[in-house]
Amino acid sequence: KLLVLFWGFYLFFILICFLIFDLLIGVLLIKNNTFLGYPLPPYGPLITETQKQRFEKMGHDSSSYIVFDKFLGWTIGPNRKSNNGLYKSNSYGMRSDREYNRLVSDGIFRIAVFGDSFTEGVDVSNENTWPSILEQKLKKVEVLNFGVRAYGTDQALLRYKRDGQLFHPYLVIIGYMIENIRRNVNVYRPIYEHNTGGIGIKPRFIIEGDSLKLIPIPVKSPEELKSFIKNGTIFEKIEPYDYWYQKYKIAFQPNNWMFKLNSIKIAWLIYEKHARNLKRLYAEVNKEPFLVTVRILETFYNTVKQNGSRALVLILPAKGHLEEFMENHTKFWQPLLNYLEKRRIEYLDVTEALALEQLKSPVVYGHYTDKGNEVVAEVVKNWLLKNIITEKGTWTN
Repeated sequence: KLLVLFWGFYLFFILICFLIFDLLIGVLLIKNNTFLGYPLPPYGPLITETQKQRFEKMGHDSSSYIVFDKFLGWTIGPNRKSNNGLYKSNSYGMRSDREYNRLVSDGIFRIAVFGDSFTEGVDVSNENTWPSILEQKLKKVEVLNFGVRAYGTDQALLRYKRDGQLFHPYLVIIGYMIENIRRNVNVYRPIYEHNTGGIGIKPRFIIEGDSLKLIPIPVKSPEELKSFIKNGTIFEKIEPYDYWYQKYKIAFQPNNWMFKLNSIKIAWLIYEKHARNLKRLYAEVNKEPFLVTVRILETFYNTVKQNGSRALVLILPAKGHLEEFMENHTKFWQPLLNYLEKRRIEYLDVTEALALEQLKSPVVYGHYTDKGNEVVAEVVKNWLLKNIITEKGTWTN
């Protein structure tokens, strides 16, 4: 009996110490249910104040630069200008100050580029995006910028199929930012990136047998999306196909007892960081994120070739990826490059060129700086001059 009493008292003492420790964590480390700026579970459909503010405006701003698209999720609206005046689009929703005819004029070599914000050129003016600089650097060349911020490679492929191929490009550049592997298995953006300002919903591809199957977005209008978010049914709509929701599902249950404890909230945050770790995602070549990503890239590349155009995958590192390369002199995304080489998919990785310039002046903060865009344009220009276009503006098949 004494032994039972001893162990009972001991366990009670440990429990009290743990609860005091947990309380101190809440008082000292957690502010407004965030830890070091990261939101903590349990999560709702809207996680940050920015998301809540954008939710209130959803569907009311008909002049917005980024607009809802029932096929792509979102896109750049035609003839739009952002509130700060930095971003402008033409009548086809390309980021450009000029218009392009659908039919290519004689003697013109047309390039179309697709991708996310690193292709669109977020944080710089229209003329300082790398597609615009590339057009300025070459004679008799047009570069059509179909990049859209926050896109996955899946959305880039779908935009090419719906919009891009109508302009009959001779070369299609597939801008692949290294973090895209996470987006390609996501449907509702706040689930995988809780701190994001956007609350977009997107289509995605799943692997079915030997092919890709498109899963369309489960809403037809911004009003319907707003309704699903407001009543909480958004999770039911995306549950079967959102890879990250399947991993994080318990963190979106508001009454889950685990998240009453501050220490478990922080432990969950560490788990999420591990699950989203890019090194891990690229190393696990037999897991869904890698398999879906390489299949999308291969499908994109082959679709372009079947349409009679040439394709190039352009590897674009963000700041963290570039710093990792400069520190360790290795590319954790090498398994992707190995796959592309094995499948004879042409690619161009601008990491080395950006790293060299980064030693002199900043090429990337949140996105590429003016200098960073110039470096990317120069690398692509040199590839074109070596492989396709001559200095005189003529080209070879």
